[in-house]
Amino acid sequence: MSYQLNWKMPGLYINYFNTISISTICNASIEVFGDSRSDHLQYIISDFSDVDKNDVHETQTDIPAIVDKAISIRINKIKMAFVAKDDLLKTLCTKYIDHSVSLENPWEFQLFDTIDEARQWVGA
Repeated sequence: MSYQLNWKMPGLYINYFNTISISTICNASIEVFGDSRSDHLQYIISDFSDVDKNDVHETQTDIPAIVDKAISIRINKIKMAFVAKDDLLKTLCTKYIDHSVSLENPWEFQLFDTIDEARQWVGA
């Protein structure tokens, strides 16, 4: 497992590390939204700062966007903050956000360079 969940209600911090794939991201999503605490989430910070190797392709960013759109029917207000330093990971986060917006996901999305910026935006 290349991620760790840190529940700090009303939010969640997901730290991704080492090698990530689309399976890593989908597994994290399944774990998060399969937990009853997710019903009360106000924000999620997904931090990709510690990722050493990325096996996610740009064409795969629609998968988590579609999954999250379905989840947004149940949980319609979440702030999703992404932290990435690597240019490719920033591109992937932006593609995910673009897909999510095109699907009319009601969540708010923002990409940041630092965890402090993300925390400020979500109000943590």
